[in-house]
Amino acid sequence: MARSPNTAPAQRLTLLTLVILAVGLVGFLVYRQVAPQQAATVSASGGVDVGGQPRLGDEDAPVEIAVFEDFKCPACQFFDAEVMPQIHRELIDTGQARIYFLNFPFIGPDSTTAAIAGECVYEQDEAAFWEYKTLLFRSQGPESETWATPTFLADIARNNLPAIDADALQSCTEDETYAEQVAADRAMGNAAGVQGTPAVYVNGELQESFQFADILSAVEAQGN
Repeated sequence: MARSPNTAPAQRLTLLTLVILAVGLVGFLVYRQVAPQQAATVSASGGVDVGGQPRLGDEDAPVEIAVFEDFKCPACQFFDAEVMPQIHRELIDTGQARIYFLNFPFIGPDSTTAAIAGECVYEQDEAAFWEYKTLLFRSQGPESETWATPTFLADIARNNLPAIDADALQSCTEDETYAEQVAADRAMGNAAGVQGTPAVYVNGELQESFQFADILSAVEAQGN
């Protein structure tokens, strides 16, 4: 029987379509095999390890809150001034949760300097760290300026925290004694998906908001 002039091109088109579909199916099947393994790897490496980090609250409290912060971050200043007192009063003091601080310096070079100073204070006196943290946020300068110098950071302790050896703090900061610990916090934050600060995790789950009402809801959900 005579063939229509369009039959051969149509058959070629049909064959090409089948080949494309077959390649797509193979790719999908490969993805189905690989994707779960990749997701498991990210999940396993993206956790927040709070071992050795500054902590407020009973270590046996049922819910863990971890917060990544940058001392040059205005939103972190707000969090420390407005949200932390509520967390302390309604979650820490009631034994519902414990909270950990982790460094995530990213705004400027002196973000790292301030983070190192915090580590130096923590090494001297864990309890004094939390007061120093608040004093540092209250003393926060503009994001665009380099204000967190070793001398300035030591003076905060010198003028407010008699339990802290300010000269030792300044030397510790100048020598970048705890730079590796700060870098480790930052790397952990990157692995955990931190994209800005403050980043709040409740039992390892990154929260969409750092407002107290949302943190409270997350803690209550985890505690049930």
